[in-house]
Amino acid sequence: MIRRLLAATAVLLFGCPQNTTSAANAFVGANAMVLVDLLDGGVRETDDNFNRFLFVTSTNTNELRVLDLKPASATGTAATKEPLRAPNPLETLSIPVIDRPTGLSLDTRYEAGIRKKGSLLYVIRQGGAELSVVGVEPSELREVRRIPVGAPVTAVTNLMPDTSTSRVWIATFDGSRSTVLELTLPASARDLRQRSTAQLVSSLTVRLQIQGEAISALLAVPGLENRTAGGRPFCNDPSKACLAIATRRLAGVDGSASLVDPSTLSSVALGFPGPIRGLSMIDSKVDDRPESSPGALLFGVLDEEACGSSTCGGLAAVDTRTAASSRFPAVDQQPIRGGAGLVRSVSIVAGAQVRNLSVDGGIDAAPVVGLISRSNGELSFFDPLTLKSIDLDPAQSSLGEGTWSVDPTGWLEGPRVSSGRQLTATIRDGALRSQTISVTWQGEVGAVALSGDVSSSFVAGTLARHLTSGDALTFTGGAGCPAATITGIVGDVVQFTPSIGCGATGVQVRAGGSRPYVIRGALDGLLGRAASGTTFQAAGLVIPFGTAADTQPPAAGASWTFDVLSGTTPLTSVIDPNLFSTSTTTTTCPLNVNVVGALQLPGGVVFEPLRGRVLVAFPSTNVVAEFDPLRVGAGPIGPNEGVICHR
Repeated sequence: MIRRLLAATAVLLFGCPQNTTSAANAFVGANAMVLVDLLDGGVRETDDNFNRFLFVTSTNTNELRVLDLKPASATGTAATKEPLRAPNPLETLSIPVIDRPTGLSLDTRYEAGIRKKGSLLYVIRQGGAELSVVGVEPSELREVRRIPVGAPVTAVTNLMPDTSTSRVWIATFDGSRSTVLELTLPASARDLRQRSTAQLVSSLTVRLQIQGEAISALLAVPGLENRTAGGRPFCNDPSKACLAIATRRLAGVDGSASLVDPSTLSSVALGFPGPIRGLSMIDSKVDDRPESSPGALLFGVLDEEACGSSTCGGLAAVDTRTAASSRFPAVDQQPIRGGAGLVRSVSIVAGAQVRNLSVDGGIDAAPVVGLISRSNGELSFFDPLTLKSIDLDPAQSSLGEGTWSVDPTGWLEGPRVSSGRQLTATIRDGALRSQTISVTWQGEVGAVALSGDVSSSFVAGTLARHLTSGDALTFTGGAGCPAATITGIVGDVVQFTPSIGCGATGVQVRAGGSRPYVIRGALDGLLGRAASGTTFQAAGLVIPFGTAADTQPPAAGASWTFDVLSGTTPLTSVIDPNLFSTSTTTTTCPLNVNVVGALQLPGGVVFEPLRGRVLVAFPSTNVVAEFDPLRVGAGPIGPNEGVICHR
């Protein structure tokens, strides 16, 4: 009898689908977060009638959790930082979604460059062949539809064409081919509920397919007035979206990135300095700063697999306003790099403020602030409009004395020096990290792994932008390979002579031709190349070169080195559990989690400008931590910097 009662109870409890609840936040895998304010046109500080929800993935329990971050109102209503309650107010709300959710994308549209948020949230997991659509309005807060897409999802993005329509693009990969699917659907949960799953699946439209490459990042970018490529308008209609797409080749570690018009499939390359695994843009335009328009600057997370370590990772930027030919140029600034940590997420917000001891008052006046989280727990702030780290050091960057591998006397074509043989170069403050810079005549530019038919040409990938006709080639891995010279470059394909058939597996490139000087940083790698009689200007570094055609050049490989003293102390913080004690247990932050120095492996980051807080997800410790960016400094932070945790 008892067994029958238990069986009957099990049927009642588990036999019917229902929303589940929990007695606490109970994040189990807080990977991704998204902030939702439910007042069209943005939150106004004097308005009491809005909700401000933080949706957080609970990956291991296949659900979303929601924090209510409603700030204090002008009429005296207290601020809240609590989990949303379920219909049973003793329980916290749980929104069941697809298994193991790891990615979130909130409906978005733009009016005159200002971001407006919609009421649908798209939930994916890497490698899953479906997505959940969740209604974020207070009357919904549940999954509205679950849509199968036929192949594993690698990325998702969206951009609403108008207030009543949502449009989402889904990148999938079947093992050999990438596909971008487009889905148009109603913008409200109520109207979406009138569409069956079968109807939604049948309306999926294939926009483009790419053979032999996987899409690593996808971002819908609004059209930008006056955007041109090769002198012609391109993606210049603000009412229509274009897609920034980053891919990785299946063979090797190379990749590419392009801005694509999905209606015509015309595209323009994005000049990132390496393969990209993440894309971001500024969320809203700032007055008098046209480069802040959403999509004008695109930020890419460099893929560390290109070199096998964090040294080639970081955050780079491309200016998409004008392309002289078929490529939008990279911003003239070295990527923002960190220590040994890998970039985990990026948040870029207009209207935020952050501590900066190098400016008057200690508050940075940058109209836009960016935040990078890294796998080692580092949280770094930067100015997206200049691609420079927020500087805590009032000192200016400077250059040390040069060291010469050969006597420069009589060698007039080299870098100009003063009477004391001091390099007459200059550097912009904070442009480069402290490191040694080398200028090498006919120096090594780089190396490329070869595959397939390379008898008279090979694909150089991103290195192609640094190569020129006349460069010398040395083939490796084969037998009896002759020396060769570059004769032309078409896109990323390098043509050379004489042809080879020696089974080469690699090639090294040495500078020659019209740009014989190679400029490198010990930490930042190849900075660029220069010619005699010109002034090298890149990465904030300016080096004038002399000219004297009748002067005998030194031997290939002759170099001049000098040190950069950056004068920059980046605002990089880490949340240190050792700073918490039993007297601060109300913060619910983990105590002594057997991690040296910091909480590790942060997931998503959210900059919440209205309350002036930064929120960071830590899936490994099931915590969402928040802190005050106006109180933090470089190094460990804890209760004194306003750190509290939600678990």
